[in-house]
Amino acid sequence: MIHTFKTLIFLATMTMFASCDKTVTYSKSLDNQTDETITLNFVVNGNESTMSVPPNSLASTIIDEQDGDIDSEYSCTSEFESIQATVSNNKLLTLNILDESNWIRQGGDDVDCLITITQADIQ
Repeated sequence: MIHTFKTLIFLATMTMFASCDKTVTYSKSLDNQTDETITLNFVVNGNESTMSVPPNSLASTIIDEQDGDIDSEYSCTSEFESIQATVSNNKLLTLNILDESNWIRQGGDDVDCLITITQADIQ
């Protein structure tokens, strides 16, 4: 009888954990390997955001959280409705930040898209 009760408790607990929804966090990171401050102004899901990254720094921002599994077709640039980069001291960013090949998709349970900007990418 006690064995049956323990089995029922175990099965109920496992069912509860199995029914919990998994949340996937999607974020963007900018690795600024320059001597300038880089500011990204972007719109995602109708929301305007700004990410300002000081020289030789890394910054991240959460873009979205979704219930379920990771989207295997997820594109690092597809969420941007618009994006504009500004470089301090009136310099120009020559790296195309909307080019998917300039982003590295990384992560395990979550997805982080990383773009690295070096001194060679600004003029």
